[in-house]
Amino acid sequence: MENGENLDWKRIGKALFQEARRMGKEEQAEELLESLQKLVLFSGQATRSRKVLLQVGRALLRDDPVLLVPICQDYRFGSGLLGSEVPALAQLHAQFLERVTTLFPHIAVRFLIADQESESKDLCQDLRKTPEELSFLMQQSAERIGQYVASRGWQTLMMTEVMGNLLEKEEETFRWIVENPAFHARIVSDTLSRGPLYDRVSMNMSFEEKEKRTVYTAAQYIVLGRYASEHGFLVCGHTTTNLSWYLQCEVGILHNPVSLA
Repeated sequence: MENGENLDWKRIGKALFQEARRMGKEEQAEELLESLQKLVLFSGQATRSRKVLLQVGRALLRDDPVLLVPICQDYRFGSGLLGSEVPALAQLHAQFLERVTTLFPHIAVRFLIADQESESKDLCQDLRKTPEELSFLMQQSAERIGQYVASRGWQTLMMTEVMGNLLEKEEETFRWIVENPAFHARIVSDTLSRGPLYDRVSMNMSFEEKEKRTVYTAAQYIVLGRYASEHGFLVCGHTTTNLSWYLQCEVGILHNPVSLA
């Protein structure tokens, strides 16, 4: 990845102007380029590449740009905090997005709650909740987030309501990752990196179980990335070993450089 100082802005500008001309938006190209230069100053590494910035620029040239902000619950402390307060990740993203929407006030922000996780047998077992109980807590969490961001004009939606056949697509992508030898070393590396996180959830997890969850998380990222790419949307993500899975998709990434580790 390049940092803001090493980016070839002349090359990025040329490509952006060509894209703007194709879309009949030439008059917006110069201002957009200046805003992208400001964006990289407070964004993380995943945003700081020519390819990603062009994808971001292309999405922002649309008449109705949309930014998807996926929110997974914080399971590090069991289920005690679920539904009772705004998740830390949502609060951190809100701070980042305040700066983003100052640069791009026309962007529609949609927080997406990963409610499909309530169907995970492993997660329900870890949290000692039934799928129905976990789903209810996620709904409460969505309401908390909705109240927190509504004054900014941002939406809060359940991922399963937005993306059709979500569980089926994640299962299909899970199998695709497992069957692809090119991903094997990456899965092992990611699992080792996420070891402390898994241990906080459960000290009884085998390495094979951890690998399975790593693959499932990767599948979640890829499915959302593909959905965003198909619709010309952007995605927002925090610093995590999973973030680079979005690079499997042609999608613009706004990297909020904060970590929950």
